[in-house]
Amino acid sequence: DFAPISNIANAAFILSVHPSVPAQSLADLVALAKKRPGELSYASFGRGSSTNLAGELFQYMTGIKLLHVPYKGGAPGMADLLAGQIVMTFDSAQASMGNIQAKKIRPLGVTSLKRLAVLPDVPTFDEFGLKGYEAGSWYGIMAPAGTPREIVDRLHSEIVKALQLPDVNKRITDWGAQVIGNTPEEFAAQIVKERARWAKVVRDAGMNPE
Repeated sequence: DFAPISNIANAAFILSVHPSVPAQSLADLVALAKKRPGELSYASFGRGSSTNLAGELFQYMTGIKLLHVPYKGGAPGMADLLAGQIVMTFDSAQASMGNIQAKKIRPLGVTSLKRLAVLPDVPTFDEFGLKGYEAGSWYGIMAPAGTPREIVDRLHSEIVKALQLPDVNKRITDWGAQVIGNTPEEFAAQIVKERARWAKVVRDAGMNPE
C-alpha cells in the first residue's frame, strides 16, 4: 500500500484521424461509425491500456462500434495511422502534435474536461455532448504506507510550490497536460473514483483479461 501525496498533472489524449477520413468533427465521426459499424479501426497502446479504455468509453457513450487494434505502445500505432493502415488513434499530445502541425493527421477531440492550451481550437468530448467524458493519464506522487502525516504534509507543500513555478507549470502545459496539485485526501478520493469508474467501463465493454 501507499500513502497518496498529490496528483501532479492530468494528461489528456487526442483523438486524431487519418486525412483520408471524411470526418471533420466528432459528430461526423460518430455518424460515419454508425453507418459502418465495426469497420473503423482505432489504435491503442494495448488491450486494457488507458487508450483502449478511452476508446471503449467513447463507444459506450455514443452507441457506436469500432474495430480495436492493440499495439505494443504508441509509436507503432501512430506509424500505421500515418500510413493509413488504421483510421484513428487515441494518443498523447507529445506524440501527436508534430504530426498535427504537419497536417499528417487531423485532431477531432481531446479527452480532458477542459481544452488543451496546445490545441485551443479542438473541442473536448464533453463539449461535443458526451457529458462527463474524461480519459487520459494522471501522474501522482505517493509515499510508502505508514509515512508520518507531518512528512506527507511537508512533501505535499513542497510539490505544490514547485508546480506553481512558471517554468514548471509551462513545461507541464506544453506537453498537453493540466497541472493539478491536489491534497492527499483529494488524491486518495480520486484514486477510489477512478478505480470504480474504469471497472464499470471494463464490465460494460465485456473486456476479459488475456
